Amino acid sequence: MTDQDPLDFEHADYASDAPGTLTCELCGKPVDDYYYHVAGKLACKHCQPQVAAELAKNPRFGRALLFGLGAAALGSAIWYGIIAATGYELGLIAIVVGLMVGGAVRKGSGGVGGLSTQLLAVFLTYSSIVFAYTPLIFREFKSMTNPATEESGFTVGAVSGSGFDASSDLAAIEASIAQAQEFLMQFESALTAWTDSADRATRDGALERTYVAVQALLTTDSAPTFVFGDSIVHYAGAPLNALGPWAWSPQLAEAGYPLVAFDPSVTRLDLVSLLDGVASGVAAKTSPNAMEATLGIAVLIAFLYLAPFLAGIENIVGILIIGFALWEAWRLNKRPNIEITGPFEVRRAAPEST
Repeated sequence: MTDQDPLDFEHADYASDAPGTLTCELCGKPVDDYYYHVAGKLACKHCQPQVAAELAKNPRFGRALLFGLGAAALGSAIWYGIIAATGYELGLIAIVVGLMVGGAVRKGSGGVGGLSTQLLAVFLTYSSIVFAYTPLIFREFKSMTNPATEESGFTVGAVSGSGFDASSDLAAIEASIAQAQEFLMQFESALTAWTDSADRATRDGALERTYVAVQALLTTDSAPTFVFGDSIVHYAGAPLNALGPWAWSPQLAEAGYPLVAFDPSVTRLDLVSLLDGVASGVAAKTSPNAMEATLGIAVLIAFLYLAPFLAGIENIVGILIIGFALWEAWRLNKRPNIEITGPFEVRRAAPEST
């Protein structure tokens, strides 16, 4: 049998002058008694049991999960890093993530593959893609729910550090400190009424006193600005130590109001909007019970996993790319379908008669 002749998997023939030269295609050793077919290749009696044992192995699911989680986390970090650095959503990175996660799961499973590892690879690949967008989704949601508005008489914003120049001339605002303290006292009453009382008269009275106080403050400071966070309120770059600890300061910051600035156009309706926003933020920060927390987490996770499909037909290309990435992860963990047949006896050439 020459290199050019096709293999006959039903019988093995030797040249009449060179019997016993049939070799195993897996180990290269000669075969002189019987052989098997393993995925179309000729295997000796020593290699066949080894292949059969490999195929009978169960995947190491725990190790595959560990490897896959590591690859998924790395894939999310890479994709988010590219989006954050360039501003572009390179969908083709999803395919790289699919290859990374699929390959890691296969390596962790010992290369066995199968339905369980295929499903694991697909789930981890999709999770990696979804969580790469999670910071962007939260950032967009925060910007949508930010109560700041340029059309009202107050401004809400986030600050880094104190947000003010501590070296500002305090003499210029000394006359406003008393009015600022008075405003905060009335503002505290209004906040308490908005969060604790449903009585309309109580709210209206607190609102009116707060409005009068802020108008008085505006006569001495045309742009009063307060920074909340710790218990000491900062006004115009300086802590209002004379006011002492102000209980609402950390609550305002937690509710999304670390900085509040007023301008002369502020109206009673603006104050209502501010108070409504703070009350909603405080209510959202209230610790829910275990069932509510579990339900909230479940809804959030469901939203994240549905996010790629929420754009509908506009994101069809992105959905197709994600589908291809999932297919790669699935394909890499497909269990080999290797057929083993045999044994077949080696037919030796008949001796020549003399």
